[in-house]
Amino acid sequence: MNDSMNDKEHPQGKIKATDSIAAAIDHKDKISNKQFTQKSEIVQNSIYGDNGERYLLPINSAHLIALESFSKRLFGSSELPYDVYWIKGSEHVNALKMAHDIKMLPAYARIYSPSLSFPPDFDLFFKTYRRHEISRYSHVTWEAEESDCWKNDARTDVTPALAKIANDFVQTLREAAKRERLKSRMSDWLSGPKRNRSYLRDFMVDILDEYSRIMVVDVVFLYRKSACKDSKEAVERGLEQRQQAEGEYQSYMQGTDHHERPDGKTNRKVDLEELKSDLSHFFNNMRNKRTLFSKDKFIDYFGRIEYSRDAGYHVHICFFYKGSEVQRDIFYSHEIGKYWAKITGGRGYYHSCNASAAQGKYKNVGIGMVEHDDFEKIRHLWTAVVYFVKASQVVRVKRTDKEQMVLHGKKNKRQGERLGRPRQEGLSGPVYRAKLEKIFV
Repeated sequence: MNDSMNDKEHPQGKIKATDSIAAAIDHKDKISNKQFTQKSEIVQNSIYGDNGERYLLPINSAHLIALESFSKRLFGSSELPYDVYWIKGSEHVNALKMAHDIKMLPAYARIYSPSLSFPPDFDLFFKTYRRHEISRYSHVTWEAEESDCWKNDARTDVTPALAKIANDFVQTLREAAKRERLKSRMSDWLSGPKRNRSYLRDFMVDILDEYSRIMVVDVVFLYRKSACKDSKEAVERGLEQRQQAEGEYQSYMQGTDHHERPDGKTNRKVDLEELKSDLSHFFNNMRNKRTLFSKDKFIDYFGRIEYSRDAGYHVHICFFYKGSEVQRDIFYSHEIGKYWAKITGGRGYYHSCNASAAQGKYKNVGIGMVEHDDFEKIRHLWTAVVYFVKASQVVRVKRTDKEQMVLHGKKNKRQGERLGRPRQEGLSGPVYRAKLEKIFV
C-alpha cells in the first residue's frame, strides 16, 4: 500500500486480471456499501510478472477504506449504531446506519499488521476493540435485513443488551480520543501527505501554464527476484499472505507478538536499502544520460516508492517532457526502463504504462501527450498522479513512516517568454491557473 499494500485499480483504468484471480478477488472483496468502491482505488496489493503483467493478489483491502470512512463518522459526529427505547415497559432496538460498521468490526480488526504503521485513529480502534467486550460477539448479525440496513429506523434482531454494548464501544472510542488528543495527532500524521499534495498541485499548475504541450511517461521500476511467473503463482502467493494475516490477527487478539516463520520465499522481497541505493544511482546518473534527460527536453519527475507485503518495494514514477521537443512516449518509456535495468546490473526490469495505455488496457488515459487545453485528459492525468500522495494518508510501512517515499526533483522555472503556439483567452496566466487549481483538488 502505496505504501501500496493494497488491491488497487490503477488510476489510469482497469487492469485485465485473469479469470481465476478476478474470481478470487470478487469472492472476498465485495462490500455492501457501494460508496467505498471508487475510494478503494487508492489502495493496492499486486505483484508483477517478469513480462510486466500485473497480477492482483486475492487479499481484501476495501475494508481499509471502509474503516477510514467509519473513523471519520465516529470521531466527527455524535452518531450511534443503535437507538434503544422503551415502549409499554419493554426495551426495543432500532438499527441506525452505523450498525453496518458494527457488523464489520471483525473485518476491520483483521486489517491490523505488525509490519505496518497506521494513523492514530486506526491505532486507537485496534487497541480498544481488542480490549472491549464487543470483540467477543463477532458471531452476531449486527444489522437489520439487507433491504432495510440503511434506513435510520430499521428494525433488528439485536437485543437491547447487545445494542448497549455496541453503543458503549462507540462512546468508549470517543472518550479515548479526547484523552489521547487524537485530533492533534491526526493533524501531525497528515502533515507530510498534505505538503506533498501541495507540491504536486503547484508542480502540475506550473508546467501546464508554462508549456503548451507536455509528454508524460509512466513507468514502474521492478526487480526480477520478486516477479511472478503466472496467474497460478499469483493466487498461491495471495493465499500465503492470507495465512500470514490470519496468524497476525490471532496474535493481535491475544496481545502477543507475531513471529513470521522464515523460509526461502522471503528472499523474493526487495528491501528498502537495495531500492534506495539503485534509485540514488539512477538519479545521480540522469545528467549523464542526455539522450533521455537533457535540459532542452526533460522537465522533471514525480513518483513514489511503493510496497507490497508479498514482494517488498518497487517504484512507480512519471517523467515529464516538453511536448514541443519530444514525441514517441512509448519509445521513451522503454528507453527509461532499459536504463533502469542497466543501472541495476540486470537485477531490475520495468513495466511501461504508456505501452499498456496504447494497447487499450486503461479506461481513462492521462499519460502520453497532454495539451494545455485538453481539460478532460488533464483530469485523468491528475487522477493518475495524485494517488502518489494519497496512499500515505491511510497506511505506511512501519520502518518507513519517517522516510520520504515520495520522489520528485527540483524544477527550474524557465525565464523569458512562454514558448509554443499562442493560447486563446483564458488559457494562460491567473485565469488558467485558477481553472487548473479547481481540477487539482
